[in-house]
Amino acid sequence: MDKLGVLFFPFDLGGSTFYRLLQPAQKLNQHGLCHVGIAQPSDSTEARYEAIKVSDVLVFYSSASPQMADQFHHIKQAGKKIVMDMNDDIFNVSPYSIHYRTLGTKEAIHCSPEGEFIKMWEDGENIDIEQNKKNLEEQKEVLRSVDLITVTTPYLANIYSEFNQTAVLPDMVDLEVFKSLWVTYPENAFRLGWRGGESHYEDLMYAREPLERLFQAHANLKLIMSGFCPKSLTKNMPQERIEVYPFFGHPTFEWHLMALGCHMSFYPWADIAFNAGKNNLCWQQWSAIEVPGVYPAMEPYQNVIHGETGLIAGSKEGWFECINKLTRDKPLRRRIARQARREVEEKWDINRGIELWKGAYENLWTSLKSPIQTAASEVSSVVLH
Repeated sequence: MDKLGVLFFPFDLGGSTFYRLLQPAQKLNQHGLCHVGIAQPSDSTEARYEAIKVSDVLVFYSSASPQMADQFHHIKQAGKKIVMDMNDDIFNVSPYSIHYRTLGTKEAIHCSPEGEFIKMWEDGENIDIEQNKKNLEEQKEVLRSVDLITVTTPYLANIYSEFNQTAVLPDMVDLEVFKSLWVTYPENAFRLGWRGGESHYEDLMYAREPLERLFQAHANLKLIMSGFCPKSLTKNMPQERIEVYPFFGHPTFEWHLMALGCHMSFYPWADIAFNAGKNNLCWQQWSAIEVPGVYPAMEPYQNVIHGETGLIAGSKEGWFECINKLTRDKPLRRRIARQARREVEEKWDINRGIELWKGAYENLWTSLKSPIQTAASEVSSVVLH
């Protein structure tokens, strides 16, 4: 068959949009697998119409609006196939996520480490619960209106299969960018790294006690935080041994991660429903640059083999013991780093895995009924937001 025309609709330049839309688009184009287009927010209505007209498959990321399902109906009448990518469980969003403002359906209270209760989300003040319930219903309607939902894990595939057929397209890293680059700093310090955003507040606070013990056990330990670092996490830790860096977007992020010079990484997760829908991207990123790490004993990290491609912690004591072990055992760090990098090369490099995207889009195009050959005017009035 001729190459498919695939048009991607990124709505921002964040990390999720990069891994779910922009990177696959770039790699499909680079490897000559599809005719690729990327719709820009600044595109005129006419430009978007022309791009849609010459494309076969349109790919969106976690989008919903009152008019979107109706727009999709008209586009499908013109013979186009529509894919919606979902990489989180939107029905169990953590109250610490910025998306809780539009997806949260309950009031939420934060309990500080000192036992103080603080209202995070209060109906009628900073959240509209009835509107958010409507938002979720709109999202469901949109999910039913597309032709395929792509997700990162089988867990999410099971959740979204209620609304449509699904395909698992895992997050992957680009080993043409991520290198086994060792950056050393002129200091006698052991650099323990973490990266992430504000939605990981619960996860980080789960690890506060083990981290405090580690600072006491290792006088040369430094905590390297990239993206987010709550003051409540580090208030009892020596501030001169903590480095905090702002969020870096793509393509700067990969080089930033390599430049941190971390000896090992950690990525704690709280045992909440929202985290069950996450994936192993963090392990991929650190492993791609040969930084060994400690990861949670949860389903998304079931690929990590304890003692071979990482260490797995299932309790607060486990987090202390695993990080402590890697801190003291340099041969173990090097062995895990090499084996983890090798597994990323074999299973998680987007340059080897991009055929999965091509296959999913081609299967969608060929397995369903032949496209309805309708006049192009069917989509001429559609404006996608």
